[in-house]
Amino acid sequence: MEVVGSSGETLGSYEYKQEEAYEVCRGQEEPSFEEAEEIQNKSFSERVQRCEEQNHTIYIIDKFLRVIINKKKVNDRIEYWDNKSLNAARAVATCAVIVLVGALFVILKESPLGGIVALAGAAFGIDQAIRTNYAREQMEAWKKNPVKGIAGQRLEALEQGLLYIYQKDLLGEGKPEAFKKILSKNELQGLYHRYFHQFKDRLASAPDDQTKLSLLSIASSYSPLASSIYRYALLPQAKIEQMEGIRERYNNFLRAYNGVDKRIDKEIRRVKENSQKLINMIKEENQKAFKPLEDQFASFKDELINTRTRKLEGHPPTGVDIPDYHKQVERDYTVKLRAATERLEKGKEEVSAPYKERIKQVEKDRKEMLERIYSGRNAQLLPLFPYVQALHQEAYKLYRNEPYNLSNLSCNPEGMFDVYSNQYTQVPRPSAPPMEQNYWPDDAGHYNTGRQTY
Repeated sequence: MEVVGSSGETLGSYEYKQEEAYEVCRGQEEPSFEEAEEIQNKSFSERVQRCEEQNHTIYIIDKFLRVIINKKKVNDRIEYWDNKSLNAARAVATCAVIVLVGALFVILKESPLGGIVALAGAAFGIDQAIRTNYAREQMEAWKKNPVKGIAGQRLEALEQGLLYIYQKDLLGEGKPEAFKKILSKNELQGLYHRYFHQFKDRLASAPDDQTKLSLLSIASSYSPLASSIYRYALLPQAKIEQMEGIRERYNNFLRAYNGVDKRIDKEIRRVKENSQKLINMIKEENQKAFKPLEDQFASFKDELINTRTRKLEGHPPTGVDIPDYHKQVERDYTVKLRAATERLEKGKEEVSAPYKERIKQVEKDRKEMLERIYSGRNAQLLPLFPYVQALHQEAYKLYRNEPYNLSNLSCNPEGMFDVYSNQYTQVPRPSAPPMEQNYWPDDAGHYNTGRQTY
């Protein structure tokens, strides 16, 4: 349902929309990154200028970013939701009176109609209370001035750095605006430069293997050489083209890094699948081992049923009533069947014990194998670190237009370390309980128990 404002403008539902509350735009003259960094030493009042026009309020943040608020539109919406809130609040008060009157009718007149009126008044009152709360939330949203939040957000970007704001924008968590929208090109490029410098220094000073693995992980997703990062920072196209050789080597690093994970994932799946096949086969053998017990139980149960039927169809002993005799026969049958069932379950538990031990051993061996595989992943990734370290050092020199040397960096980083063959071709055999020598799967995934091939 559309609502028409005092000026005749169609205002729609009047629900808060950020893009209708204000407009953010960059100025034509951008400050340098060094000038932008100085805002960290200034107060809010020093950073923000305010200019009033007939229908708009214009805020200029850091002499660059403009936030334009449409006063007339915002005031129209605040007035609309204020009226909505007042009307709903009056309706809540009226409903309270209706509920009270209905309750009095029930108490004094014992009239069911009073109860109906009270319930209806309560339901309508709850609905109006919800509307009151919603109207107040909308009114507060339209009243909120975004300037302080945006100014603080710009300061946050300069303090936290490029990777922080990139990840926030990637997740849609830049509030009240996307960081990229409120920063100038010079500021984004300055943050990129700072991030590049810090990242190559972290690579150069990594103290241990765990730190190196962490940096390799960052380099695989958030390196300054990643296209998603430098395009977010609005790096000039000429600079991007200048780094063509660097990008080629970085992409080869990505293939090598991801290739390790693919091999590891494949090996993990194979170990899990083979272990599960073996567990399923042990369970199937366990079920087969139950058959003699189940056959014995079935035979005993048939005998019990025949005995019960014969007694129920025959004559009771002398002096015993037929109903009492039939009850006794049924009780005897139930007791003996329950005892037989318990013996069956106990027998199954005894039969299952060695099979359960075998399954536990398989699970233990699988866990140990997976731990070795995960450890092997780190061993395969670490040889990539010197390549990544050198690549970023030379790339930074190129970015700074300084002399650089790529001759020592192979175009294929996988050639810098041994190609790891499949170290886990056999799932380890359990040591207890004893099993046939060929019980575990061969490389083709077949199981040979000496009786049949699965």
